Parts: sequence; structure tokens; C-alpha cells
Amino acid sequence: MASQRSILTLDRISALPDSVICHILSFLSTKQASSPKDGNPLWLSVLTLDFDNFDFEDFATFRHFAVCLGS
Repeated sequence: MASQRSILTLDRISALPDSVICHILSFLSTKQASSPKDGNPLWLSVLTLDFDNFDFEDFATFRHFAVCLGS
């Protein structure tokens, strides 16, 4: 029989300094970076914005996303 290993779920990224996390987030699209699962607003410190036109169905969808960013 194959032995079963328990998979450890460590969150090593959250333990990194904020400056390193911001650098990592800068490689993601703004839509991806702004939707963290833990609700951490650290993405607001990212200096680059990348709005890929494929992320939004139309301008209304983009506008809704941009308005939600501002609130």
C-alpha cells in the first residue's frame, strides 16, 4: 500500500517583508493583485498598474472595477 503523506499548507509568502510582496505583486495584472484572499490592501502600494484589456468584457466592466478600487 502507498503511504499517505499529509500536505503541509504553510503560507511563506505572507511572512516576507511588505516591500518584497509588493515587488512580486507588480508582476501580476492589477486585477489579480487587487484580489487577495486575506483582504490585505498591500496591493495599493504597488507602483505599477497593468490593466490588460482581456481582463474586462467591455468598458462598463472596467469602469465598475475602477470605481470599486477607489472605494
